[in-house]
Amino acid sequence: MKSFFFTIVFLTLSLFCSGAIYNLTEITELSDPNLVESHPYIMDDELTIYCLCWSDPNLMYFVEASRATKSDPFSNITKAPFTNVNGILGYPWVSEDKLRLYFHHASLYESYDLMETSRTLTTIPFNPPVKMPNISQEHITDQRPRLANNELTIYFQSNRDYPTSSRIYRSTRLDINSDFPPPVLVSEITSEYLLLDITNDDWEQYK
Repeated sequence: MKSFFFTIVFLTLSLFCSGAIYNLTEITELSDPNLVESHPYIMDDELTIYCLCWSDPNLMYFVEASRATKSDPFSNITKAPFTNVNGILGYPWVSEDKLRLYFHHASLYESYDLMETSRTLTTIPFNPPVKMPNISQEHITDQRPRLANNELTIYFQSNRDYPTSSRIYRSTRLDINSDFPPPVLVSEITSEYLLLDITNDDWEQYK
């Protein structure tokens, strides 16, 4: 009986890991055998996707691609290199109107900072990104920014008060044209991994 049970568990895990349950397919139109592709961010309508690409860790850049319907392949693939930031980029978050981009950045072997950039039209490149002035601190690692849909509250992972581990912090501003004030610890959340499981629709419960 035990052997039968473990056989079922093994087969289930094998199907899950192989993608048979979820019918996983490669987004071939974004794939390049010479590049590493990671950190995808898909807009709620599933018509625009952003991801990180690189072949050299010093030359990372984001890619933006769109499609007319969910059943179409992605096209209109545009690179978004930032000439003023070299090193590691990651975890993009894009506003609903696709005019503001937030992410984390670190020069090699240095701490991470939260960055922000904007543009006035979706048909033009993003401006050179800048550090978030009231959040970034020297020798502090701030990572994985995620914002509420209204862009008034930002959550991120940081080691600012716990040098040997990370905690979740948040900052709330009055409007999207203002800088975020200094962040505070989200004391009800103690695990750095919980942030990764929160979707945009879940932020309200943590405000």
